[in-house]
Amino acid sequence: WNPTPPKVHGLHQHTKCSMLAADESDEAVTPSTTTDWRVERARLTRQHSQAVLRRPRRFLPYSAASEWAQQLGLSTREEWDDWLELGEGWSSYVPRDPESHYTKLGQWLGWRAWLTGEA
Repeated sequence: WNPTPPKVHGLHQHTKCSMLAADESDEAVTPSTTTDWRVERARLTRQHSQAVLRRPRRFLPYSAASEWAQQLGLSTREEWDDWLELGEGWSSYVPRDPESHYTKLGQWLGWRAWLTGEA
């Protein structure tokens, strides 16, 4: 009979819990090294968030966005603005101000064409 618990891959088996065995080759974990990785992770998370916010928005091509807008059943810019104020069902892939976005691209045909498909 062996009174010492068996060592399994760097772990000592104990009846209540398993604890890591400290080998001479293991680095000592100090509060400063524990804090360092947390600070670095927070810095990288913030850096990533800021990079995402700086990205230009991507919108659907005019034809696809216009088809989506036509499914709403609106016919005037005023109705479009009122619908946007409700804040429900809006797609982040369709510009809130399609006139300015698609005018920059040389694709804007007017509100009637945008909302009804008629030229």
